[in-house]
Formats: sequence, structure tokens, C-alpha cells
Amino acid sequence: MTDESTLPMAGPRGPAGIACLLEPEQSDGCEGGDDGRVNNPERLPADMEVDATRGTGTPRSEAQGYRPSGEVDELQIVIGGWNECRRDHIEQDVQDIFGRMNGNALVKQVFIPYVRCGYCRVEINYPEQDIWKMRKLQGVIVQAIKELGFTSTSPGQERCKFWATRNRSIQDRAKVRAVISTWELCVRHVGDASADKDWRGKVWVNSVQVLHHVDTRSRPEDTLMLLDSRGTETGWFLDIAQMQACLGISRDAILSHYGLG
Repeated sequence: MTDESTLPMAGPRGPAGIACLLEPEQSDGCEGGDDGRVNNPERLPADMEVDATRGTGTPRSEAQGYRPSGEVDELQIVIGGWNECRRDHIEQDVQDIFGRMNGNALVKQVFIPYVRCGYCRVEINYPEQDIWKMRKLQGVIVQAIKELGFTSTSPGQERCKFWATRNRSIQDRAKVRAVISTWELCVRHVGDASADKDWRGKVWVNSVQVLHHVDTRSRPEDTLMLLDSRGTETGWFLDIAQMQACLGISRDAILSHYGLG
């Protein structure tokens, strides 16, 4: 499954550089569109240069991360699409991705949670600690990676389609998964013409909202609480009776969609 931010990359446009984020009145030989994209900059502008001597070490597990447990660095970037790829190959691919965009100096650390994995988190060396500029540069990097059309040379990864997105909090990831899984269930039984979704946490069947959260609605007696990958309740739930009425299916069919029953 994919969400709105983790779509396969676009065609092989591949900008020559990515850290070209300037105020509108400035110009350093880097052209940028109104949407924040960078059109083939040839180098980092002087006020965006990063000390390339800084290390780009890769923590070998999440336990070695630099932030307190439970705290999410939303200024990191997530890159994914590998198929059970080895850590060292992912590390090399990340360096290759940023290298093709003249952005190796922007890679501070790469976090890979498992020995073999399908994604990683990249901590960025932001030249300035202005949150507005950091957010904008983060968006430029994500867009540039999507447009790069990167092809891995790692064994078994040559056909992988890569994606990039801003890092999300656990709550945001749970919300997106809840929307996607519920919408797919609805589409399967009533078709996409009768099902609609909103990434803010809403799914409708014929204008009836069928995805709920405990913060906005009390739980009926018979509900299906959606869990995260660790088996923890997310707060998002389905009203079983409502889903049966809207989709015209049995309780078992609903549970089966989530691998239950």
C-alpha cells in the first residue's frame, strides 16, 4: 500500500543539485520554480554550503539514534523502495542518490532499523537553523529525489521503484494506514465511485463517514480498533454495524480484510 506522500518517483529528470533554496530576491545561478522545485542548479549557493568534512556515519540500529525514545525528528527524510536490502547497500544507494544531486554534504546520518530493510531515515545537515528554511529545503530535497528516477545497482534491487517523503510521527503514520486500509476495504465492496477519503483521517461511503477516532466519537459496543505495526491501539476504529450496513458485507468479511477471524 502507498500513501499520498510515498508514490513512485517521477521520470528521470534528475536535477544536478538540490540545496539551492534562496529567498525570492536572491540569485546564485540556481533557478527555482514557484512550487519550490529546483531546476538544474549546478552548485550549492554560498549561503547554503555545508561543511563536507562532517561525518556521515550510519547508526546500525534505531537504538543508537540521537533523539530521546518516542521523539520523532520531523525534519528527517524517509527514503524507501528497497526489497529486503542489506544495510551497507542501502547506505551506498543513499550516498549515490545524494551524489547524483551534488548533495552528499547534506547527509548527516542514515538510520536503518534492520539488518535487511526496505527503507531508511536520513538526517539532514541543514545549513541554517531557521525552521522555515529547513522545512523548505526538506521539501526541495524530497521533490528532487522523487524526480531523480534513481536506479539501484545493488544486487536484487535493480527494478525497485523508490519513493521519498518527510518523516512522520507515529500518530501520522497510524492515521495514514487507517485511511488507506479502510478506503481499500470500501472500494473492494462498493467501488471507488462510492468511496472517498481525506488524508486528515476521514473515509466516506456514499457520504457516510465510516472511519472514526476515539477523540471525536465514543466507541459503540461492537467496534474494530485498528492497531499499529507493534500491535498497539491507534485510536482509529470502525463501527462494525455501520460498516456492515454501508458495505453490505458480513462481520467476518470485515475482520478478514485486516487478517482477523
